[in-house]
Amino acid sequence: MRKITVAAVSAVVGFSLACGGGMPSAPLASPWTDMSLPVGSGNVLYSDATSTTVNYDGGSVTDLGKQYSESLKTWGCAESFAPMESADSYTWSCTKDSKNYTLAVTSGAGMLVVGLSTY
Repeated sequence: MRKITVAAVSAVVGFSLACGGGMPSAPLASPWTDMSLPVGSGNVLYSDATSTTVNYDGGSVTDLGKQYSESLKTWGCAESFAPMESADSYTWSCTKDSKNYTLAVTSGAGMLVVGLSTY
């Protein structure tokens, strides 16, 4: 499942780059609104009940991944898998109320994309 999420996020990075990163922001949908996610200066590209994607103009993949995973932990999500980290990607999984959540942060051309999904 992680490979699919990373591939999907990578596709969004490519799409965002093709659009020059100037896409309008979408509102966060539930359940993401309940999680106190550190969206901050990010641009919500897409959000529905099963996934959300947020774009950032630079930063650290690892730092952003840790910020998002800490928000999910505070929300009550229990770690399923330890984070997988590299210079250009960060993935992490957790479980809450019998639902699995996957976080993937990827970078490309100075931009970061955060993808969250539930299944």
